[in-house]
Amino acid sequence: MEKKSIALAVALFIIGGLTGAVVDRFAMPHMGTEVSLGAAESLLESVTHGQAKAEKVFPGPGGLTGIEVTLEGRPTIAFATADGKYLVAGPVLNTQGTDEAHAAMLKLGLIPKPTSPATMAAKAAHTDSFVLGTSGPEVIAFVDPDCIFCHKFYEEAKPLIDAGKLRVRYVVVAFLKKSSGPKAAAILGAKDL
Repeated sequence: MEKKSIALAVALFIIGGLTGAVVDRFAMPHMGTEVSLGAAESLLESVTHGQAKAEKVFPGPGGLTGIEVTLEGRPTIAFATADGKYLVAGPVLNTQGTDEAHAAMLKLGLIPKPTSPATMAAKAAHTDSFVLGTSGPEVIAFVDPDCIFCHKFYEEAKPLIDAGKLRVRYVVVAFLKKSSGPKAAAILGAKDL
């Protein structure tokens, strides 16, 4: 029995080594191969009909080439396959579920790094805001006066606030419509909320 177990282990080790060598032999040409900026520009031109511009290229995950792209005046990330024939746009998830495109945007400074909840709470306490409720845990809600979902949140939270189970710090922002600014000013200037 022991000889069979040892023989099986040796056979699996050899097969695994051969399989790895075969995989590595075929994978090696794609490792480190990067699509040039010119090839990325050409790919983007053909796929987006001139709507997007390649700014620079960088090594991407899994043999892909990352492309910093400007689309409609906004930065984003796309990836090209090693042969330069396919463009991968949108989330690129690794085995841990991390979006490599989002991670690249953070690393390149194309989007701001997320703010911690503690930092956000400290900033919200010093901005133009107001609190409804006197007891219970406090949550922070960033609301626009023209946002239907913000109004829905207000309606849903009101019974909990009235029951003393929740406090809501409303940070009023104005970005949805031109009318948002005057409405936000009126809300923040009101004597009774």
